[in-house]
Amino acid sequence: MKLRPTLSIAAGLVAALGACLPPVSVHAQTTARSIAADIPPGPLEAALTQYARAAGLLLSIDPGLVAGKHSPGLRGTLPPDRALAALLQGTGLEAVRAADGGYTLRRLPASGIAQLSAIEVTAAAPGDATEDTRAYTTDSLSFGGGASLSALPQSVSVMTHQRLREQNLDTLEAVMSQTPGVTRTQGTTFDSSYYSRGMQITNLQIDGGAPMTLGLANHAMLQDFAQYDRVEVLRGADALFGGSGEAGGTINLVRKRPTSTFAASVEASAGSWDHYRVAADIGGPIAYDGKIRARLVAAHTDRHFFYDVVQQRNTTLYGILEADLGPRTVLALGGTVSRMQGTPWFMGLPRYLDGSDLGLPRSTSLTTRWSHHAHDTDEGFLRLDHQFNDDWSVHLSATHNRQTKDYTYARANGGIDPVTQQGQVSWFRTYFEPEQTVADAHLQGAFEMFGRRHEVRVGAAWQNTKGNFANASGAMQTYTLGAFDPDGYWDPTSLVTQNAAWGQRQSGIYGSLRLQLTDPMALTLGARVSRYRFEQLDASGSGTTYEENGIFTPFAGLSYDLSPAWTAYGSIAETYKSQANRLAGPLPGNSLDPVTGRNYEVGLKGSHAGGRYASAIALYRIERSGEAVLDPDYPSNTTDASGGTCCYLPLGDVVSQGVDLELTGELLPGWQFIAGYTYNSNQNKEADSVRYSTVTPRHLLKLWTMVQLPRAASAWRVGGGVNVQSAIYVSGTARTYQPATGQYDGPSIPFSFSQGGYAVWGARVEYRVDRNWTAALNVDNIFDKRYYQTVGPVGYWNWYGEPRSFMLSLRGTF
Repeated sequence: MKLRPTLSIAAGLVAALGACLPPVSVHAQTTARSIAADIPPGPLEAALTQYARAAGLLLSIDPGLVAGKHSPGLRGTLPPDRALAALLQGTGLEAVRAADGGYTLRRLPASGIAQLSAIEVTAAAPGDATEDTRAYTTDSLSFGGGASLSALPQSVSVMTHQRLREQNLDTLEAVMSQTPGVTRTQGTTFDSSYYSRGMQITNLQIDGGAPMTLGLANHAMLQDFAQYDRVEVLRGADALFGGSGEAGGTINLVRKRPTSTFAASVEASAGSWDHYRVAADIGGPIAYDGKIRARLVAAHTDRHFFYDVVQQRNTTLYGILEADLGPRTVLALGGTVSRMQGTPWFMGLPRYLDGSDLGLPRSTSLTTRWSHHAHDTDEGFLRLDHQFNDDWSVHLSATHNRQTKDYTYARANGGIDPVTQQGQVSWFRTYFEPEQTVADAHLQGAFEMFGRRHEVRVGAAWQNTKGNFANASGAMQTYTLGAFDPDGYWDPTSLVTQNAAWGQRQSGIYGSLRLQLTDPMALTLGARVSRYRFEQLDASGSGTTYEENGIFTPFAGLSYDLSPAWTAYGSIAETYKSQANRLAGPLPGNSLDPVTGRNYEVGLKGSHAGGRYASAIALYRIERSGEAVLDPDYPSNTTDASGGTCCYLPLGDVVSQGVDLELTGELLPGWQFIAGYTYNSNQNKEADSVRYSTVTPRHLLKLWTMVQLPRAASAWRVGGGVNVQSAIYVSGTARTYQPATGQYDGPSIPFSFSQGGYAVWGARVEYRVDRNWTAALNVDNIFDKRYYQTVGPVGYWNWYGEPRSFMLSLRGTF
């Protein structure tokens, strides 16, 4: 395992990071309770006194320090240290915890950064929610039934509500573009694939429930993210809860829940290329003294893109009803309705037949005005939580997601001839109907044994996915580069049709046991036993069927608390990925056996300044065997009537290894910061290509920070960030020039289509108008960097990155 260069890089970065960070005192949590406060702006002494009495807090106030000073007030539920910081913002004072557990006031040092601004959320959100914290980090996860981030022996990044709002991350594509360690590749205007550690991410959970599968039967998550509190991304294999899937990781979307008191917010934004969005969010108790609560979220986006012709409209409505059936039982019911339509662009730009770049303006698109797409999503869910006592609870959840996709579009096919400047285009009509139903039930609790407290979880998960597919296409037509007709190429006289159906069903039972071996050491053991069935059929009902029972995927992790701030850990997870749609030759062929392997990880996690910021370093290695490799004895990419592809051999031996570094949270009062660096080296040892995932950069850095200005300028917050990555490429073939014919019709030669390393900068300026309203301006790609966000072969999937853009937003909370 050749990780010495990686270790050296990691050690150097950690040392440099530690040298740059200021010393921060760590304080124990106060014994005073967190309360839902609503303190209006006014004299500082009165505001502090009101809060201290309500929270049961011992607070020493020197009248000389607070005389004549004004507090911006506080709305929300926070621990006392953060609540006091909010009340004191802009006053030049800070609250310091005393030895007796109380607080005293003192002046900020001359170079001190202003305190946290007034909280924007107007009601107490559920205990693990991030929307009322203004924080970049949290220790509470929805993964694994509410695991602790610091205790989980795997790497997880959390995109909190504050991050989503500050960077206008309102789609899954936008969120993954900013998530540490994740790479995005674009397929169409509205759909992308995501990679981590050189592997694709295909597992998607909601509220930590049973996994859905991204991409299967063309399943996608295109609804507006106004309905989610945060997004959690686990990197590496999810052996216990992920089921069959790639080893890249799991995305977990955490829904917003009703608040305990009334809350409402509205926001509107307008940006470059006629990009408009409005959203509203209202919730609170509705009956029986707050025992029944509700929340309703609505969002609408109407936008064009930086390339011609393409436009999109998306409306999302989310609702949830939560009821206390008893003092220890909560039932939640809800759903999402999303309607998207517009003019799409499929497959992106081609290249010249010799592999060279077309050099077109970034505003160029090869689509037509008559192209149309309609994507409808209807989702319903329920969740039942019952607490038997302080130690034991049971949780039931189920989600049903049904989508319909109806596309009519023109699509360029193949490369452009450098001599004639001509290419080919045809029209398509495509219909998908993916449907997924998932359910999870688990029991979790804690028990005492040998004088120590241990934790256990046992459960069962079920997933049923099915989908129908129909496709019609027209005859190829010729177009000339630079004279593409956005109103042409419609020719329904020549049809080639194909129909197919997919089905995937998997179920499993799982369990995990966390044993506290000593005060600082804990051992986690777990396993999942699964059953998997896959079908891919043509219109006649024939095709591919694959089934496997008794799939065993174990997990083991060991953690050791080196100090109150630092925890070392190591873990091993088995991986399982079906490749039932990859067939061994000759046709009709049989499905290949699944890909299996292991995910190794060791690392350090740190929690600093009472949890205000966190750090993590992880070294990982993924080993997989049985990966499908094209069989040279048969034509490549042959497709049978059911959509299965042939012909392959299970010879791939894939290794992916590297390091993840992350620092996130409030480094100083009013200074929020997140930085994530990933190094990855991956290889398919049995294939011709040296790298397994060439779209995964070796080096990837994502950074974002916001700072509240001090004193008289405390209504302002400014910040920005940068995404930096090294080169990526896609291997393929290019045509050679034939002097005898004067055409590019010579033999094909291997060719790499590449994009060099680049950096894209962004910035944000935010102004608090008053306690209810905030205005902000975001600028993305400040220096207007020209680059390909996604590279593809000669014929398609070359997508420019977005040029410099502006977004002005206004947000009100009540």
